[in-house]
Amino acid sequence: RNTTRFYSQYDEVFLRYGPWMKGKEGWAWKRMKNYTHPHQYLYENMTEWQDYQDAFCPPDAVPNPVRDPQRWCSRQPTRENGTLANRFEQFVWNYDGIRPFDL
Repeated sequence: RNTTRFYSQYDEVFLRYGPWMKGKEGWAWKRMKNYTHPHQYLYENMTEWQDYQDAFCPPDAVPNPVRDPQRWCSRQPTRENGTLANRFEQFVWNYDGIRPFDL
């Protein structure tokens, strides 16, 4: 149960801190503009949402014709290619749990 909760929190924070969020507008995203993530390896070669999505829902997995691949992918079982799992494992080994980095 605790592992599920930990992974759920990690997933949410991973998504919110992605480089693709720097372009968001509004007070909630203001600090993101100049934020440097303490675990930058998590986002290596991922600068746009599409890069992230391709890691868990490759373009060839999306049936034709799907009008909104982002929505479709978010409602499917993951087809994660190992990239996100490997980075998560590295994060678990590196993160001490004492210094939170959430906004």
